[in-house]
Amino acid sequence: MTEKEAINKAIEISNIKDKYIILSWEKADMLNGMSVPFIGALPEGERIIYIYDSYDKAKTFFKKYGDKKIVENYPIGKIEEGVAGISFFDILKIAKNMGATGLDFNITEEDAFGADISWFLDVNNQKDSSIAILMTKNEFDKIGDKNDIVIRFNPMKIYNFYDPYNIDDEKKQKLLRLVFDAGETIGDYKNTYSNLDMIECLMLLDYVTTKFIPSAAQQNKVQDVEYFKSVELILQEVVWKKIKNEKHLYTAIEADGKIMIKNNCMYVFITSMYEKMGHYRYKRIENRGDIIKMAEDSHADKIIVTDGPRYLGIIPTDNLKKFIF
Repeated sequence: MTEKEAINKAIEISNIKDKYIILSWEKADMLNGMSVPFIGALPEGERIIYIYDSYDKAKTFFKKYGDKKIVENYPIGKIEEGVAGISFFDILKIAKNMGATGLDFNITEEDAFGADISWFLDVNNQKDSSIAILMTKNEFDKIGDKNDIVIRFNPMKIYNFYDPYNIDDEKKQKLLRLVFDAGETIGDYKNTYSNLDMIECLMLLDYVTTKFIPSAAQQNKVQDVEYFKSVELILQEVVWKKIKNEKHLYTAIEADGKIMIKNNCMYVFITSMYEKMGHYRYKRIENRGDIIKMAEDSHADKIIVTDGPRYLGIIPTDNLKKFIF
């Protein structure tokens, strides 16, 4: 490719209407569907950002080089022109200030093109070196007169983001009514809860265990406590039986690889979607039938079935043995 052809290509790329960028999966906020551009470090020392002209092409790149545990909500952002801090040239300028040296366009495709960021900006007449860093008022106040601003990327929305474990307030209120009326018999309650999604059952179990039972006990409402405890036991059984239908289960491990036990509880995660947001690494549970033994071997008297950041379904291990798996 001649220099003129390279310049024309750089200008052509900058004029593409829909551009997508690979975002960091390590820094992704999977509760809100946000992340920041990813800078790849090549063996020869170059630091690269990755741009694509279609979401599907960017997804192909991530499937090949990204975290293999991610099978949905791929960390890919759509670049929004006209939005300060996350426009195409703003991203390039910030990347340059953060030490990135190169831009790879459609790197996994036949029309792959790579360029030095400084050169790319120059040929597109981007002489202005000013950049836009979005920050909260607290962050701004801390700077004061020091003018000590840490250069960083601005958060971007993960394109096509969907959180399958989010329950909106309207649906939550509708579900909570089932704590008080899910049928005439214990069998009715079990059937009603069995028809809910796992995350919905975990939400109900969390509310019953941590809110309804303590509140009733505090008010000395003995009959209410007994009722809520009976509902709690039904929900524990339903959650335990639903575990066998979960595609992937994980537990948290310490730095030494041992299962993490907190307050005599072992955690069972129904998704790894939020792993990067926490403080512990996950380990895949290969055999669901091993969960009780894992808990006992780790001296845990309860397991907590959870999505991670939201709902905690607490089940004593003694109860697990009573339920038919």
